[in-house]
Amino acid sequence: MSWLFGCVAGWGSRSGSGSGAGSGACTARSPLVGFSADLSMGLHQLRGRITILDDCTFKVENFDMLPGNQVFWWAAKGESVMEMLTGVVVSPAPLSRLYSNETFQVRLDNVSWEGISILGVWSRETATDYGHVKLQAVTDPTPQATVFPNMSSQEQSSTPAPGPQFERSPPSSGGDASLTWKDDRAHPSGGSFLRAVRKGAAQPTMFENCLELSAGKVRVRWTVNKDNSTVDFGLEAAVPRSMYIAFGFVDPAAAVEDDLMRKSDVAVAGYAADTLFVSDYFITDYKDCQWQKKPVVGICPDAALHGSNNRDRRSVVDNVQLLYGHHKDGILFARYQRPVVSPDKDFDHDIDLTSERSFVWAIGPLRPKEGKTPVTPVYPGRKSGVDYGFGNITLGKFNDNCVGPLNASFMYSSHIKTARRGVPLVVTSGPSKDYPNPPASDRSLFIDGVETPVLQVERGVEIMFSVEAGHDVPFYITPDPVGGKWNESELVLAGGPESSGVHTSPYAMTWTPDAHTPNPVYYQSLTGKKMGWLIEILERGLPDMYQSRAWLSNERVELFWTVENDSIALAAQAAQPCGYLAIGFGSGMVQSTVYVGWIENGSGNVQEYWIDGRTPSNIHPINEGLVAKKVSVDDNFFTMEFERKLRLPKSRNTIDTQFPVKMIWAIGDGWTSGELTQECQHKEMSSSVTLVDLQMGFSKPEQLQPVFAVHGFMMFLAWGVLLPGGVMAARYLKALETQSHPLDLTTFHAKCGITAISLAAWQPLNAWMRPRRPSAGEPPQTLRVVWQFVHMYSGRTALVLGGIALLSGLMALADREELDYVEDLRWALIGYFCLLLMVFVYYEYRLRQNRKRQRSVESRPYSWTQNTSKRQNVDEDDRVQLLQGRWDTMLHGQPDVHDGSRPGPSEIQIEALNR
Repeated sequence: MSWLFGCVAGWGSRSGSGSGAGSGACTARSPLVGFSADLSMGLHQLRGRITILDDCTFKVENFDMLPGNQVFWWAAKGESVMEMLTGVVVSPAPLSRLYSNETFQVRLDNVSWEGISILGVWSRETATDYGHVKLQAVTDPTPQATVFPNMSSQEQSSTPAPGPQFERSPPSSGGDASLTWKDDRAHPSGGSFLRAVRKGAAQPTMFENCLELSAGKVRVRWTVNKDNSTVDFGLEAAVPRSMYIAFGFVDPAAAVEDDLMRKSDVAVAGYAADTLFVSDYFITDYKDCQWQKKPVVGICPDAALHGSNNRDRRSVVDNVQLLYGHHKDGILFARYQRPVVSPDKDFDHDIDLTSERSFVWAIGPLRPKEGKTPVTPVYPGRKSGVDYGFGNITLGKFNDNCVGPLNASFMYSSHIKTARRGVPLVVTSGPSKDYPNPPASDRSLFIDGVETPVLQVERGVEIMFSVEAGHDVPFYITPDPVGGKWNESELVLAGGPESSGVHTSPYAMTWTPDAHTPNPVYYQSLTGKKMGWLIEILERGLPDMYQSRAWLSNERVELFWTVENDSIALAAQAAQPCGYLAIGFGSGMVQSTVYVGWIENGSGNVQEYWIDGRTPSNIHPINEGLVAKKVSVDDNFFTMEFERKLRLPKSRNTIDTQFPVKMIWAIGDGWTSGELTQECQHKEMSSSVTLVDLQMGFSKPEQLQPVFAVHGFMMFLAWGVLLPGGVMAARYLKALETQSHPLDLTTFHAKCGITAISLAAWQPLNAWMRPRRPSAGEPPQTLRVVWQFVHMYSGRTALVLGGIALLSGLMALADREELDYVEDLRWALIGYFCLLLMVFVYYEYRLRQNRKRQRSVESRPYSWTQNTSKRQNVDEDDRVQLLQGRWDTMLHGQPDVHDGSRPGPSEIQIEALNR
């Protein structure tokens, strides 16, 4: 591309490198200096005027553009696809933000004007021409043709509006070119103006005047052609392709504001059967056109009101002429021309250029053609300022209050085709007429008869194609927006040289976008560049992408997963809008590892964290080597996906799929990759823990383990009922006897009982004073060790003293009352204690055997499973699994086995990585 390189320049003032390498200032020797033209509109609502100031600098005025990715000023030798693809960047500064009526200068970088024919705006990411100008030497007497694609060649040649001529004066002493503009036309307001197009071709999207009708949504542009007494109007609105836009003038005799629309003369623009139309309408009543009535009434075309079906007659009464139109970036645009004085005196109003006139505008849906009834605009209703409005305007007076592009909530300019499961998509080819990603080739691919639609597919769902585009048009799918295998390193996802066929012998092709398929991708042909277009992958196909699925608690978040070899792929989907979604392994967010997905600055993020507290400072990012991270928002679903290893090297933070895992979730309004604040607090979270069986593929809410339930009931019965009841009976039931007995605390029985009761009463207070449990890997505090010792031995002492109090009480009762059966009660109580001792010895023996087996497999990698109670230290109560079976495991947990040094496989041991 040596034809482009020469001048070294950049952004800044005009004192830079000249056309010759190493020169100190830009000269003005190029024949292009002084050239000025408007940018064509390709995509992203590009508008603006380019003027070449000198050999290294050009000026951009009134520049509008929607944001894009990898967008730069671009130079090429010609307008063909290959010439545009092989162009070069002329300035390193990207054009990635929103531009609104801005003016600035650009200096060339390692490029000279020599050999450049095209200067424009180009997206390197999608190989898209946003718009450009075709350069021409100032001294070239041949005018560039003003091309309005919707006009015939005869109409174009007869279109007046010649641009003004200008002369270029000799360069000044500073080396800059002074431009002296001449304009032989007078502005209708009495002043003078510089016409928008001076030397380059007139662009149909550029006008001299603009008026905002509805803020950011509807505009009207116009240019007065005084030479032939016509006015060019441009209507643009942020509406879908199925709607219309109308603009016109009210009856000058109308006096009542509520009746301004009646007898209005309007032009209606829209699409009928994928063809843009502009027609002359007249409003006789506030209703849709009543075609069955004679004469017709409502919002009807002038030709229908005249009752004429003759083509020549319609050309007389339909006094608006379509010049150009498109639907791009969600914007409907139509340029049409109408005479100042109309020959139709019945249903047209003449235009007064010098006086203020009232106008009406409207947007609304189009009722499709039914039988002989043509496409009909639907009456917009009575929502003033939204679906229609009124205003005043003086066409001959300069007016421009439009700033920046319109706001469209939908960006696709082409049709959208949704693939259905089991239904083949028919792929054909034909001449390119409405290619959505300029520049276009001569031929395009058609899907089900529609030229290059946006194809929407679901990830994980098989897509079927019936390729009938011709034996010379092999079909394939690729991440490359250009196609045609012009890039040797291009990745082919499906199809290839053999994927071609015709209608009588189609080629059947299938393709399934999996979890690793990028989004978006493109359908293309191997034999032509830019013949196909976009495939948008929707993330609603999660059930088809993953092997298992289960709802977490509250059924607000659904979990999907697939276990393959040593990895697990996880997806969590919240069935409601939210700012972020978090899932975690464990019984609570504190002391657990969580995975958070959120969208920040338009891009999805997934990050793992270790949480050891309840404040933002206790949330620590860690690194578990997650891959295939993805966050998407579609309709009312928020989806987070990632993949991780089951066993992480040099870490206990591993997943053992043999045991169910405990899972929790939370959602909130916003998250950030920077410093977290209280604004990141969750707004909703799981009310309980969900046990998920990763192998069997189902989930169950965590329930209270029977061991704990039995323990709690027995504790209540012993310490809450029996012990206090015995004390109260010994003290107060004596009142039933005839003689009272004073309280005697000097006996051995009383001392044992009082001490046991005191220790029992101490236990709740001791639990309330329990020190904080240490974090994973943190040594226990001295106070925690002391508390553990006191808690353990005070309970055991109370148990022993309670038994002694029972025996001593029976002995005291026998001495006092001389009852014969007291001796039998004593031996029964001793037998009961012996039975308890045997049960204790048996379970202690099982516990020690389990510990011995655990020590024999210490070399086995550790795992953490959330099916058990979370225990970070060995200070919790030792227990043994009493029930067997897989679901018993989910309900009761695995046996806890401790040797005082290392956790067994039944514990949750989560250790932060890279904290």
